[in-house]
Amino acid sequence: MGASMILRISVPAPDGSLQLTVELFAPAQASSSGFLLVCLPGGGMNRHFYDLQAADGDDSFSFARQMRALGHWVALIDPPGLGDSQGPADAWGLSAERLADIHAALVDRLLAGLHSGGLLDSLPALPGLRSVGVGHSMGGLLTVVQQARHPRHAAIVVLGFGTGGLPQYLPPAAAALGDDAAAI
Repeated sequence: MGASMILRISVPAPDGSLQLTVELFAPAQASSSGFLLVCLPGGGMNRHFYDLQAADGDDSFSFARQMRALGHWVALIDPPGLGDSQGPADAWGLSAERLADIHAALVDRLLAGLHSGGLLDSLPALPGLRSVGVGHSMGGLLTVVQQARHPRHAAIVVLGFGTGGLPQYLPPAAAALGDDAAAI
């Protein structure tokens, strides 16, 4: 093992189903008692956020490769409409709650396939594998909402997100614009 593979997984969505792309990093030694780190990137980003590569080939900036080297399974997700994942017909219908439901269905399919050994013929059954939700920025928000609506993860790692901006840090002239609907 110790490789990565691209998966296309169909999940239910508000207007039918979506094909989401997941890059799965398998550790060198498969362990049923390990963790699957399910990584959601921030807004407008794709799965490559967690697999940064330097121009000189140095992969020490890659979260996915570092975690795989520590023996963890890592699933990098392209959210709906980003990277290689299919977007819905009506993107305006993708509220945080709907995205959380879509991502929860994806986690269910990933874990079921890994637990049973049916995800890929080349992978063994890993019935004890537990998931950890990892989210950056908007992915952090969605990880929290997903866990609240569908508690699937053994733990979550939230790499920061905000829900209302930081008006207390704006200069007075900029803060005044927030009260003027015509200026927005």
